[in-house]
Amino acid sequence: MKYFAYGSNLLSSRLRARIPAQSFGMARLSRYVLRWDYHSLDGSGKCNVAQTGDPSDTVHGVVYEISKSDVPTLDAIEQGYDRIEVVLNHGGKRVSAWAYIYTEPAASRPPYTWYKNLVVEGAIEHGFPAEVIQSLRSVASVPDPDTERPSKRHAERLVAEARKRPRDG
Repeated sequence: MKYFAYGSNLLSSRLRARIPAQSFGMARLSRYVLRWDYHSLDGSGKCNVAQTGDPSDTVHGVVYEISKSDVPTLDAIEQGYDRIEVVLNHGGKRVSAWAYIYTEPAASRPPYTWYKNLVVEGAIEHGFPAEVIQSLRSVASVPDPDTERPSKRHAERLVAEARKRPRDG
């Protein structure tokens, strides 16, 4: 099945550490905007998308192919989000995929720096437009007060590895 990632799962090594997945590259979700209004149990903001209905609004993300048998695992990882079907623009074609959306958002909350870095590195990995990457980089983030948080340490390793890989351009 097709899965549309727009948050920390943009970074393919992050998603593949969780479930097997094959990337089909960048796609755009029209009439939505990216927000940081999912309040994680760790106290930080995580990515979410909100429907606006405005055709000029677009969220860039990545289409992955995942096995149906891995959906329960991804559902558990994305606990708190609802899995919904969305229609994407993928290389000029309309593609249907599943996405995780938090339907009861609150005020945006700053993400932890390690989480934001996963999102930024995923956008770079998949060749997002420069203005999208700059917009992601400009999001205010805060240090994680738990310096030993396992997810923080893992994310920092993944980001360091991503930054060592050769980049186009």
